[in-house]
Amino acid sequence: SSCMVIRRMAIDDVGLMDENQFMYGDEIDWCKRLLNAGWAIYYNADSSIIHFGGESSKQASVFIIKEAEKSIWYYYKKHNGGIYASGYCAQLCLISMSKYIWTLLFRIKRDREKMLMEIYKNNFYLSIQMIIGR
Repeated sequence: SSCMVIRRMAIDDVGLMDENQFMYGDEIDWCKRLLNAGWAIYYNADSSIIHFGGESSKQASVFIIKEAEKSIWYYYKKHNGGIYASGYCAQLCLISMSKYIWTLLFRIKRDREKMLMEIYKNNFYLSIQMIIGR
């Protein structure tokens, strides 16, 4: 989220954003908590702001993607339970492993693909760690 305007009473009601989520998913969790508490959420398409998107995540893409996956897993676990979160991790594991093998088979060697290989490998190991509870 690049811009959110929230009443102080709503923040007092549901609390601040969950600090267990880093950069991604925290606004989704916050909006879900606001909705569950009976607050309305509105989107105003007529307003605009300047958002230099991606500036924070450009600096450490592998780290950022890993943190984003952890945030999504945390969200699922928090709102849907451990079994649902484990299912998400299993899916992430299978997709990451498939993409890693695909990239290996076609011996893609450009820098972007090398970065993607690192991401796939990290997502695979991360999903295994989250499933076994480390």
